[in-house]
Amino acid sequence: MASQFRKVILEHETKVKLPQSKLKLMGYKILSWHYLMILRQKNF
Repeated sequence: MASQFRKVILEHETKVKLPQSKLKLMGYKILSWHYLMILRQKNF
């Protein structure tokens, strides 16, 4: 029952956030890149 409910929510989220997925992916890439740069600065 709970898994079915979760599936419905996931389907709704994908329908709503589909146009935003590319923006989110870009933001994630930028954030991960900044995080890597910070880690490199700490190491060296």
